[in-house]
Amino acid sequence: MCRLNQRSDRDLEKLLDSQIATTSDLALLQGTISRPEEVVAAYPKIKPKFKTDLCQKLHKAYGELDCFSKLFSFAELAASELGPWCADIVWKFALSETQTRKLQRRTERKLEAQPDIESIERIEKEILYLQEAADIVLMYKIPPPSADANHLSTKTLLLHAYLKEIYSVKTKDKCIVFVSRRYTATVLVELFNRLKIEHMQIGILIGSFTGAGVTDTNFSFRDQMVTLSKFRQGKLNCLIATSVAEEGLDIPDCSLVIRFAIRIFPIPFGIRVLIEIDSTYTTP
Repeated sequence: MCRLNQRSDRDLEKLLDSQIATTSDLALLQGTISRPEEVVAAYPKIKPKFKTDLCQKLHKAYGELDCFSKLFSFAELAASELGPWCADIVWKFALSETQTRKLQRRTERKLEAQPDIESIERIEKEILYLQEAADIVLMYKIPPPSADANHLSTKTLLLHAYLKEIYSVKTKDKCIVFVSRRYTATVLVELFNRLKIEHMQIGILIGSFTGAGVTDTNFSFRDQMVTLSKFRQGKLNCLIATSVAEEGLDIPDCSLVIRFAIRIFPIPFGIRVLIEIDSTYTTP
């Protein structure tokens, strides 16, 4: 057994071009590994979930439809966690022309499982309502976002303050902002693209889509690789990311990680600063 372990160790050293070493003094090991500076970022309490004017208008007309149930839930949550502007943008993404067609096809597939006359009439009505709702969202004017409490939650405002401080000047710093939901990543990238922080080049890194969601955003493995390559090359210096490490992707080196959601995401090697932005740390 000992010989087998020694052989495995030698194979591993050769594979990694490294040398395995042990120590009985953990203080020596800790002295060779630099831990990031950890910052706990507190923010004023966010509002409870609520419906924006657009959401209220849609809910009044289509609140009973099953095909909209997830959308209403996500939009109300986004209004609270991200801000009303972000909640309205969720509807723009979810009921764009492409996404509406996907929702219609998904609704049409129900006909195969429910071929009776009553079900057919109900499903045909849902398809009609989907198009009506998409037209309402298309015509609804969402103003350009501003970094204030009218448009954004206190949590999102704090994230904006950190990113603005970093990227208002030329910098080699790279940052990854971890979020827990795909739609959160999509909305935040749209938000910061519109707020235009001068030296920030932002991108999105989300897991490959595997089921029905709010935006059905397709993000292939190739898309992930292209995004990671741009980040390593410096063409992007800020990523809004979900926990893509669960899919076996290597998280690239960066100088700053911001955990915008729960603290389950991996810490890339070599970061200098780790910032926690989470409801656990809200101030009254």
